[in-house]
Amino acid sequence: MKSTNQDDNYLVKNFRLVKARELAGLSQSDVARRVGILHATYFTYERMKNEPQQNRKTKIAQILRQPVEYLFPEKIKQHYATRAKSEDIYDNCEKMSFDFEEIF
Repeated sequence: MKSTNQDDNYLVKNFRLVKARELAGLSQSDVARRVGILHATYFTYERMKNEPQQNRKTKIAQILRQPVEYLFPEKIKQHYATRAKSEDIYDNCEKMSFDFEEIF
């Protein structure tokens, strides 16, 4: 049975960021508005689909009253690096597949 909850589609989450936001009593939209970004952009930070720029990390940490290092630890940086590499590999494979189809 397929879940209809959008959050269930994302197995990887920055639980520290989610918990800090919830403890601050803020919604994703609240944080996004205070940072000056779209809700969708902030959502990708919590779901670790995109890494925020350093100035945004700092602003988020100030809003949530947590250290940047706590909200965005080294393990998360490694996740972003691994994700970027796997996306590059996927993109290259997709292009190779397309090129191969053109040959035939």
